[in-house]
Amino acid sequence: MKTFMDKDFLLSTDSAVKLFHDYAEKMPVLDYHCHINPQEIAEDRKFDNITQVWLGGDHYKWRQMRSNGVEEKYITGDASDREKFQKWAETLEKLIGNPLYHWSHLELQRYFGYTGHLCGDTAEEVWNLCNQQLQNKWSVRSLIKASNVTLICTTDWNGTKKLLMIPLLMYKYCLPGDQTRPTMWKNPIMPLTWPNFPRSAILQSKILLP
Repeated sequence: MKTFMDKDFLLSTDSAVKLFHDYAEKMPVLDYHCHINPQEIAEDRKFDNITQVWLGGDHYKWRQMRSNGVEEKYITGDASDREKFQKWAETLEKLIGNPLYHWSHLELQRYFGYTGHLCGDTAEEVWNLCNQQLQNKWSVRSLIKASNVTLICTTDWNGTKKLLMIPLLMYKYCLPGDQTRPTMWKNPIMPLTWPNFPRSAILQSKILLP
């Protein structure tokens, strides 16, 4: 029987397999729209548990949980992180065919080595596995580095309806004496106005390298 979401997931032809594994797989990622808090990158935050990573600010997951009838206290309310993760796991098992189902399981495979199915019954197993690795292995910067990301643009809201501000992280947030900057952060994290992106951002990137 074929492995669940194996290395050739969605690659249905020989040409697709060749193009992905021989060319696309090792190319760097230019992430021009993400929701990472830039201060968490600067401080290299370490998360206490998988709920903080997955449900701390992901409105796509929140929307699916609401559609599944989950009470708001388990989404953005005062329920415990373990309870919130349980509700997400119970929601996820109903999302087969939704990109969130694929994204979540690919992340579990590639970053945590979990190849099973996350659902209500396996939530405790996945919770313990992910949390152990988050405490011993992963931080915000190490996850970014492992993903081969070379450009980050965050949707850092500046309080107006006209501008999405992408902070120039290394100048705005990094603490004096941060020894990780010269080697870790060769990639730009930059400010831009939404209507001008991506052309202006790519042009600016040449001069904004730390």
